[in-house]
Parts: sequence; C-alpha cells; structure tokens
Amino acid sequence: MTKLTEKKSLLLRIFIIMLVVMSFGIVSTSAKSSTNGVNYSSLENNASSPTFIDSQAVQTSRLTPSGSRAAQIAQSNQYLAIVYQQGSRIRLRSTKKEGDGAWIPLQPNLGSGAAPSLVFSNNTTVHAVWVTTNQRQIMHVSCTLSFGLANCGTASAINSNNGQTVEAPTITFLAGTLYVAWINSSANRVIATRSSNNGSSWQFNSTVLNASNSSGGTVALAASSGIIHLAYSYNNSNNIKYYRSTDGNNWSNARDFGPDSGYVGVSNPSIEANGSNVYLAWDSLHNATAVDDGFQKYALIGALSINGGVSWVDASGNSSNTPVPRYITSKNAFGSGQTSDRKRTRNVSGATPSEEAGLRPSVALNELDRFAIVWQERPDASCVQNENGSIVSNGTSEIYYAYAANPNSPNSSGWWGTENTIETPKINFYSIDPDLVIDSSGNEHFVFMKSSASTDETQCRAGGGATEYAIYYRGPYYVTIDPAQAILPIITK
Repeated sequence: MTKLTEKKSLLLRIFIIMLVVMSFGIVSTSAKSSTNGVNYSSLENNASSPTFIDSQAVQTSRLTPSGSRAAQIAQSNQYLAIVYQQGSRIRLRSTKKEGDGAWIPLQPNLGSGAAPSLVFSNNTTVHAVWVTTNQRQIMHVSCTLSFGLANCGTASAINSNNGQTVEAPTITFLAGTLYVAWINSSANRVIATRSSNNGSSWQFNSTVLNASNSSGGTVALAASSGIIHLAYSYNNSNNIKYYRSTDGNNWSNARDFGPDSGYVGVSNPSIEANGSNVYLAWDSLHNATAVDDGFQKYALIGALSINGGVSWVDASGNSSNTPVPRYITSKNAFGSGQTSDRKRTRNVSGATPSEEAGLRPSVALNELDRFAIVWQERPDASCVQNENGSIVSNGTSEIYYAYAANPNSPNSSGWWGTENTIETPKINFYSIDPDLVIDSSGNEHFVFMKSSASTDETQCRAGGGATEYAIYYRGPYYVTIDPAQAILPIITK
C-alpha cells in the first residue's frame, strides 16, 4: 500500500508539472548556458524586445524581459518571490524551494505603478505594495502561492487620494500585523500604517514623523521581537532618520544620522533586525570629484544597535547616546575614513535609470543571525570611444557582497571580513540595484538589474538605459520557465 501511495503521489506530481509547463512554457536552465535563443511571450514582454547580455555565471538566471527594474526579493520557508516593475506594470514571480527551482511568472499584472515592495506573512501568502503611476495612492494586494500558481486578490488603496504626492512604500510583517510606510513629500511627512486583517483595513500612526524635503528619498522597515524599526532619508538627502515602535502607532527613540566630515549627503537606507540587534546601512556622497570619471564617489556607512534601537554603539562598540557610525569597507569610525572607502558609481544627476546612482546597499541576516550586506560598485571607470564617437569600452558595474558581521563582537576585525563579487566583472556589462535574502541553510539569494553598457557618446560610464535592464537571480534555485514555449517535457523512468 505504501508503494502504491508513493506511486500515485509521483504520478500526481508529474501531472502537475506537465500542467504547469503547458500553461507557462518550457523549463530553461539559462544559468548554465548562454541566454541566446530564449524567447519571452507578449505576456511577459509588453515593454520591449528582450536584449541578451552574454553567458551568465553558474547559478545565475534571467527572470524578466528588458524594461524591468526595482526588484525586491522575499522568502518563506517554502517559497522565494520577487516583485518588480516592468514599464508601468507591477509583476510577481516565484519559485518553490525545491531542487533547482522553477521561477514562474504569476498572473500578468498586480497593478500599475512603481517602487514595489513585498513580504511574506506565512509560508504561502505574500503581500505587495507600490505607488500608483500618478503618485497619489499606495496600493496593496495579497497573493496565495501554490506550485506554479498565485491566487491574488484585487489590489486596493491604503490611503485616500487627497492630491498629495506619495513615494517609496515599503512593507514588513510581525506577529499577525502588516506594517507599511511611505513618504508624503507634499506634507513633508513619513506615513506609517498597520493592518491586522491582511490588508482589509488600515490604521494610521499617531506620531508625526517629520520628513522635510524628502522627495526622491527612500524608506526602510524591519521587524523583530515585538519591535518595528523605521529609517528614511530626508532633508534633500542630507539626513537619515531612525524610529522604533512597539505598536506601529507610537514611534520613539528618534535618531538622526548625517554625513561624516568631507561628505555631503546620505541616501538609500537599509535596515535589518534580529532580537535586540539592529543594523542600519546607507551610502554617503563624498564632496570631491574624481579625476578618472568626473563623478563624486560614495562610501558605505553603517550603525549598530545592540538594545533594539534604544541607542547605538560608539567607536568602542558600547551603547551610547552619541553613536559613532562606521565605514563598512574599512571598519573605521567616523573621522577616520580612508580613500579606499570611497567607491566609484554614478551620481544622481544623469543616472538612467535612477538605480544606477549610489551604492544602494541591502542588509540581510544569515543563518547564524549575523549581518550580511550587498551593494553595487563600478570597479572600472574606463570610457573609450572610436573615431566615430561610438563607445567601445564603457567600464563595468558589479554587485559586491560582504558577510559575517557578528553583533556579539561589534566592530571587531571580523566585521565584513570577506568581500566578494557576485559575478566576475566584465567590461560593458552593468549590474545594479541588488537585493538579498539568506535562508536557514545559508543559501544566498540575490536579485539585481543587469544591462549591456550604453554605446551612446553622451552616456559614458552608464548602462544602456532604463529599457535595457532585466532582472537576474543568483542562487541555488536558478531554473526559469519561459511562458512562450509551451511544449511538454519527455518523461523517462
């Protein structure tokens, strides 16, 4: 009887796989071979024709067609999911954590807009938020994932349309409650909301979260051990504000982080928490213009709290009301930064898309509850033109990764002791805007935008433009299903 039951289970699984392939297309293992020849259906490729960009590293696969950006990744024990923007459409893709994975495109659209964010509330339910195209409302939808499918509700607005501009929503989940925060640049505020009924209704915060001159800023949320942590950039990217809350309504322990001496701005905050340990990272713009490419460089900065955000550590690693942030790459405290801490990347002016600018750090926790961080950087500044003015060498932009920052020994020599590139840098290829999660087995899951470089003489040291970028995944679940090629696999014993 046991063997018969197992046989039935196997046949049922084969039938489901066949059904998914007939619905979504052929399995592609583009991680192990060139992406040349891979096609995308009109369902996934309404924005533009796909642009193929070289053979990929092992365990790296292309998940979306060109014209895709702003990807974020989230995980449960069973699934990985990404939400991203393609043109003006918000889309979702997921894979079950089995074998080599099977990234499947899930229903054509979640909605229209930009700047999506997502979180799991249980093993199979994922929630996404984004801002509408006219920047007047924040939208929310929940989807229940199953093998190859997503049952999504109807997207609904969290806030009313009062004519004010809203930006940069982000979402997290803690103990049965969803928390969403965003910038209201018209009111010079950050708005925080919460829902304990899966988004059917929302309550707004009582504490006024001031955010003057916050247009174009970003917001970060994290939650752990009954505490919600909030960080956002404001004051024309000259400050980052931190708050903590135990209920999502009242926010306290405000802390301002600004630039170190010689630096003129801070941006792109990312925050992660585990129990009483909280790590906040951001990038900071240096005031000098580099002679090799004419851009100002950025440094990676971080601050650690070991008491749940009540206070932050000083230069000696002790909790203090006068915290001292550190340069992540050299581990030196403010006031002791090195030239090598300044990393090459594009500046905000002229970046197309905007994700090309800054280092854009993303912080995650590894399986040992230590912090890890990923960021973008341009190791090569070259820009060589031929006699016709076309660019033949346009440098590169790559994703860098450092890990094993142990909060139990803050700022020790082991902090960020290992620094790796996600893929081997290649001239004329641009990888930007990384996001990262690490599962309980220590598997690292990266998503990022990638494009071939621009050949336009006005775009020296830039990617090929917003319509040329696609979303890539690097990790153990690298198989994708391409929706246009609907053929049945040959099943052998």
